[in-house]
Amino acid sequence: MVVDDRDINRKLLETYLVRGGYRAVLAASGAIALELVKQDRPQLILLDVRMPDMDGYAVCQALKKDSETKDIPVIFITAENTAEAEKQAFAAGGADFISRPSHREVTLARVKTHVDTYAQRRSLEGMFRDVLEFAPDAFVLTDVQGKIVQINACAERMFGYVRRELQQFSLEHLLPQNLQDGYSTAEGRRKDGSIFPAEVSFAPLQTNRGILNMAVIRDVSLR
Repeated sequence: MVVDDRDINRKLLETYLVRGGYRAVLAASGAIALELVKQDRPQLILLDVRMPDMDGYAVCQALKKDSETKDIPVIFITAENTAEAEKQAFAAGGADFISRPSHREVTLARVKTHVDTYAQRRSLEGMFRDVLEFAPDAFVLTDVQGKIVQINACAERMFGYVRRELQQFSLEHLLPQNLQDGYSTAEGRRKDGSIFPAEVSFAPLQTNRGILNMAVIRDVSLR
């Protein structure tokens, strides 16, 4: 995505990107960019600094405050080539800073670096989600208030719920006993009311929704 209030700048960067094999989405203002980013999630944003109504720093800060867009890399590209401008760009959450006039080869090289890094991170996150989803133990993620936000396939089988049924419940709905952080033995309660012995361990997990608490639960009935 190219965000710049000047048409000539948008068209120039679009030409660079298309020749480099990318598809470019153009936004003539920060407000338009924040709307478009919800519809067409870019892998990278090239962002001007000086724009009317909402400057690039404010746009970047808004992107970084939103859990859905905070991981998208932002490259500031601007004629503001002072040390103070660069400092503000990184303070706002920018991943890189390019001064105008920019050279096509240099711009594309930086774009490729950040797009590749973003793609690799997303791939690793996808692999991590797959590991959790198909793990042999039950994984239950809760928010800081203890409300369940996600469970994996094993948790569905273990407790007899489909995941959407648990979104309004706290972890205590599945594990009625008071549990302490760390590792403990507990009783699990299935949807039909039956009880089974379980081993439970806890750990914090950093996600794009912030810190979640992860409970790993193992049914030890056979033991």
